[in-house]
Parts: sequence; C-alpha cells; structure tokens
Amino acid sequence: MRQGTRYSRLRRTCSVTISSNEHLLIFHGVDSVYGAYHTYTALLSDDSELLAVTPEPISSPRPSDYFGARPTTLFPCGATLIGNEVLLSAGKDDEITLILSAALDAVMERMKFIAP
Repeated sequence: MRQGTRYSRLRRTCSVTISSNEHLLIFHGVDSVYGAYHTYTALLSDDSELLAVTPEPISSPRPSDYFGARPTTLFPCGATLIGNEVLLSAGKDDEITLILSAALDAVMERMKFIAP
C-alpha cells in the first residue's frame, strides 16, 4: 500500500505458506473516504521480499449480504490452504464470522508481479 492513497491504512493480516519459499499475505486496508474495509493479497519470499500484490481488492463488503452495526467492514482473521483452495475466516460488520474461499490459482492471476 502506498502512503497517500485512499487505502493507505494497513490493518489486520494473516498468511498462508504456498510453497517452500513463498507466502501469501492476506490483509485489509481501510478506505479513508467511506471507511470501507477491502481485502488484498501480497506474495512474499522467505526473506520477506515483496514479489507481487493485488492492485485491486480480492474482497470488499457487500451490504446486501448482511447489514449489521458496521456494514462496510470485512476483515481477515485467519487463513489456511487446503489443496488449491484458500480458506479465509473473516469478520463482517463486527457481528458475524464468514468463511470465504477462492482457488489459489485465481488469487495468483490477480497479482501484479514486481519487477526485480
């Protein structure tokens, strides 16, 4: 996240080891205009080098799914990899817990790789 953008406030994170030397970091940023939480991913090497990042959110709150006390919040709490499926537990509206899933390949396709 670049300083000065709408989504520059990095918040809660979790990660999943996807290979012997790569880790998928899952985190959310808070939209400073509306206060909405958006989930992003980054690919890190074992030595914490940033290899890639999703330039757009992989998940954003949808008030139509559930409308609670804070309808613009959706924040990652924990993640695991089962086969090729990333499972993510997330808090929604500060009231309920969701289990979200996505194919690892689909998440990786959304990544923008950083040139060496």
